[in-house]
Amino acid sequence: MIKNNQKIFIMLKVLIYLNILLLSINEVYSGENEWTLVKKLTSKSITTIKIDPNDLKIIYAGSLGDGIFKSFNRGKSWAPLNNKLKNKEILSFAIDPIKTNILYAGTTSSLFFSRDKGKNWIQTPLDSVKIYSLSVIQEITGVVYAGTSNGVYFFDCNSEVVRIQNIGLKKHHVKSLVVGMLGEKTKVIVVKEHSLMTLDYQDMAIIYAGTNRGQIFKKRIVDNDWEDISPQNMITVEDTIFSLTLDPYNAKVLYAGTNHGIFKSIDGGKKWFERMESRLDDLSIYSLMVNPLQTNIIYAATSTSGVFRSKDFAVTWHPLNFGIFIAIQSFAGDFKSDEKLLSGTKNGEIFEFEIGKMHQAFWGVLNFEVDGLPVDVGEEISTALCSKMNNAVRILFIKKTKNDEVYIQNEELGESIKAGVFLGVNWLISGKVSRKFNKVWLNFKLLNIKTGEVIESETIKNFSIENYHNEIVKELINKTRKINKGY
Repeated sequence: MIKNNQKIFIMLKVLIYLNILLLSINEVYSGENEWTLVKKLTSKSITTIKIDPNDLKIIYAGSLGDGIFKSFNRGKSWAPLNNKLKNKEILSFAIDPIKTNILYAGTTSSLFFSRDKGKNWIQTPLDSVKIYSLSVIQEITGVVYAGTSNGVYFFDCNSEVVRIQNIGLKKHHVKSLVVGMLGEKTKVIVVKEHSLMTLDYQDMAIIYAGTNRGQIFKKRIVDNDWEDISPQNMITVEDTIFSLTLDPYNAKVLYAGTNHGIFKSIDGGKKWFERMESRLDDLSIYSLMVNPLQTNIIYAATSTSGVFRSKDFAVTWHPLNFGIFIAIQSFAGDFKSDEKLLSGTKNGEIFEFEIGKMHQAFWGVLNFEVDGLPVDVGEEISTALCSKMNNAVRILFIKKTKNDEVYIQNEELGESIKAGVFLGVNWLISGKVSRKFNKVWLNFKLLNIKTGEVIESETIKNFSIENYHNEIVKELINKTRKINKGY
């Protein structure tokens, strides 16, 4: 607990512009390392984004109320694709892996598909069922699996008459679904409810399904029964499995996004590892994605704290949140040329992020208060300090709770986000610059943002009036370097 006289220096004020939460001044995420607005498509949530694997300029975005949008030029312009799409509340979307002219759209009532890149949509016979999640098999065309409000369904859209089968978990709300390959050569024949379907799989397919009651199930295509592989004693029936994703080269490596962080299994769910470091603790993970070219890199989209990236197979995570301050509903990645991400927000916007040289923003710098000097001096010193450091970000709008936790106020979300979570900030610099006759005094504090501990507090009185900007910045950089050496 910070003493009352210490609290004065970190009491939080609205400094400038209520709509701007922070500004990256230096190289932390400079240039390409920042979310940029591509397009605002609608006022409805963007629930899903997919990139055509054969033509990276083609992007599809599904919304919760205004249907599907398509871009032919990587987001510069968009057009709706809603002809014969009777339900425009899109929950899920998939592109056929072989014939990318075939598209699948899951809605709040049925599955629709298109054979002409979305120009016309065909409704499947399944009705009054929410299609939460869709997954295709890379070696098969015209086939899609769906996680629904009534279990898991199989759809074969290759003929004029669509074949549909419920393959289990009836009455379960299957919020997430993913299909992978175990690498076994086989020919699968599925016999269900007096119908016969033969599928020439190059590999053995395995399905993982996550529910709204904290359960994860799996089954092979040839099996009849589902196996419960839920992480025991880690999640409860109050939890939801929002997202599931696989290592593209090893279907036994499974990542699960829940409303209590991320879990990982390397043996098909026999054993689970809880991979929640403090910054992901108690966050809802809406979407997960593995970089197919570098499978050590994982991305996580959260409900309230933006996007995170791991470079060590989900052990540690770092935020990618500069330029975007709103809940991420969906995202997709283009990894063939560069490491680029697209995200869809609850406000109907599409953002883009291109990964360049990464620097972690450990330090947050508050604008310095001033006394007896021009009002702009505090901002000028904060800006200069950030420009000299390669691991700091200037914070413009911040507040503090009664429990001494430092938060960034997020007006878009209508709630507060911990600074250490949203930005990856570990320490905070705050202070006051005052003129005393012909000298400038600096009163500063270095604060551990997670514990509230004051690392260092000092008043320095001997800065010259002619060069105090540079002298103060140099002094503070020396102070922070001592702390950086320990991390």
